[in-house]
This record gives sequence, C-alpha cells and structure tokens, in this order.
Amino acid sequence: MILDIFMPDRDTVTIDLPVKSDTPLVLAVAHKKQLKDLTEKSPDIKSVTRQFNVSNLVQNYQVLGEAADTVDSLVDNYVVKKINDLNGLILSIHYTDLKIYSESTGHLRMVLNLSHKQEEHFLPALELILYLADKICGLKISASSK
Repeated sequence: MILDIFMPDRDTVTIDLPVKSDTPLVLAVAHKKQLKDLTEKSPDIKSVTRQFNVSNLVQNYQVLGEAADTVDSLVDNYVVKKINDLNGLILSIHYTDLKIYSESTGHLRMVLNLSHKQEEHFLPALELILYLADKICGLKISASSK
C-alpha cells in the first residue's frame, strides 16, 4: 500500500492507429489524473486546445478540443456512454494532425489501464477507437472552426 505512493501502477497498453484524414484537428479525452502528463507530452494539446464540458460524461474525464462543433460531433452520446461504461479502463484518447507518432496525416492514440479488473471491457474499448477513427475520417469542419 505504501509502495503504491512511491511506485504507482504503470501497467498500460497503447493502441496507435494512423488515420488518413485531411482534416486539421486536435482532440483529447483523458482521465483527470492523466491530463497534466498528456498535456506536457503533447505540444498540440497544450497550444491549440481548450476545455469543453460534455454532458453526461463522468466527472473523472476531461475533454480538450479546438472548437465546440468538432467536440460535439466526435464526442457524441455513443462515445460518452462507452467511456462511462468502461469504468476507468481508458486513461486517454488523443487525436492529432501533427506527425508526432507516425508519418500519417492523422493519428489516433488510446492508452488503456491494464490493471483494470474487468477483462470484458477491452473489446468495447477497441470498438470505441475504431468508431472514433471512422468519425474523424468523415468529419467536415465548419468555416467557423477553421
């Protein structure tokens, strides 16, 4: 128990998904405990996003994006329900148009907590990242968001 204070559990799995998209976009959904670390490691999040309140999303998570219409379009009721249902499995979701993780025009990264006790939640997490990738590929940014 005392060891957890000095050596917190770092068992994670990272899912990286290159996404072919010409839409300039930065989006992050992160557990509040992971937000500072994610922001420090991701210059795009730090420089171009701001915080958005998403209705019905559990209070443990924060959403950062560039514009309200893109956040509303991507973090829809399905995404909110999945995040809420997965009960702490997702540490962060980050989409960027910068070539930080790969040479692709877009990149979606999800970090999962491997010490999560409910193994049946891992498949829905994979479904969620594929759903988000599909939504990003079909996203059209409004003139007011550009």
